Amino acid sequence: MLDGKRPLSEVYKLGAVFGDCDVIVEQLLREDLIELVAIQTVSPMKSARVATTAQLSAAKAAAAKYIFYSLGSDGDRLSLKIERSKSLDELTANISVASAVLRDAKGDTTAAQLEALIEESLS
Repeated sequence: MLDGKRPLSEVYKLGAVFGDCDVIVEQLLREDLIELVAIQTVSPMKSARVATTAQLSAAKAAAAKYIFYSLGSDGDRLSLKIERSKSLDELTANISVASAVLRDAKGDTTAAQLEALIEESLS
């Protein structure tokens, strides 16, 4: 449990069972921890070594929404890359790239610096 909030496993279960990625995104935004994107959406599926189409779709939607909420329209290209992931491994790689951009973009990053970070991550 993080800071007395809902346990991560419960948040993931709610999102996966009901296909409601908003539940996951709300928790991510509340915690403001980039790594939760990977924990919430990918780790449980990677542990099982399999993901249903619905789980993969929910994971992509949650991660893409988090990128959008974190970076606004500047993150559109990263969100699109995540949404176009065709496999769990590709999704994991794309989330890692987006997480690196988000970590680097914290603080007083200018729009030009953010664009450069995104451009570098997509190349």
